[in-house]
Amino acid sequence: MKLFISISSYDAILDASIASILCKKKLIDHEVYTSLSYSKKDLVISEYKKYFDQINFVDAKEVLINSSFENFEIPIRQFYSIYENLKNAVDASFDYMLILNSGSWLFDGNSVNKILAKLHDFTIGCRAMKYSNMKRLSCDDHFVFINLKNLKKKNILQNNFDSFLPFDFKYGGIHTLLNNFFNKLNYDDTVIYSDFTESINIYNKFPKSLLPLNFDKNFKLLHSNKRDKMVEALRYCYLNFYAKDYFDEFLINQINMWKTNSNLVQSENGSFFYKESLFQKLKNIVYQIYKRKDYGMLENIH
Repeated sequence: MKLFISISSYDAILDASIASILCKKKLIDHEVYTSLSYSKKDLVISEYKKYFDQINFVDAKEVLINSSFENFEIPIRQFYSIYENLKNAVDASFDYMLILNSGSWLFDGNSVNKILAKLHDFTIGCRAMKYSNMKRLSCDDHFVFINLKNLKKKNILQNNFDSFLPFDFKYGGIHTLLNNFFNKLNYDDTVIYSDFTESINIYNKFPKSLLPLNFDKNFKLLHSNKRDKMVEALRYCYLNFYAKDYFDEFLINQINMWKTNSNLVQSENGSFFYKESLFQKLKNIVYQIYKRKDYGMLENIH
């Protein structure tokens, strides 16, 4: 099958390059095309171009010129890159599209094949999540699978981009935008392939939030954010375990910079984590109390 991989990033070009290479190396049963959409205007990309089939600068200024959206640049920019790639992928007759962020790394091609098999009779395949203070399910914006042939039959991509923007997306950001997109389809067009039940955080516990890192042990999907230095050693260990010898010298030299403190990392059946100290336990309790005023914490759906 022909897979269009849509990778969105502001400036995390190294992370995005790793995501692209993992898709090309792991999804060997398919014809894989990777497209990066970045939005930092002065980002130096020359040495990274070879890791992608296509790179586009996307700032969504044509949408953001509307002053009512001026405080929502990040989610609109993210969704606009997805919207443009969806149209391009459908026009180019791809079978499926996979939506990733730069720090969204897949480690097992067979798991992706299982998800695609589930998606045959559906249009959207996603991971669902629920925050304790919100009275609805939401979709994770990483590792979203779209059956493009089924989507094309719905004719919704002929609509203007503005028609996909809900009345309010202050809460939820890109998740709310994706939910609104899904809601243009029928309820039975979406299949939930994971609800984070089998996911862990940096301390080998059920994640109370998506960041700084979550690892789906069942489907071998890792998402992390480069802004948090604590994830670096964990990232190094995951890549060393699941993708050893996948990268050229240019990338390896950068990945090896994450090796510091990797001796503190513990492992169990392909999962990597830190031992949680008493100080960190207390810090997490304070954090949970603070988050109760906002979305709350991630919780099991069932």
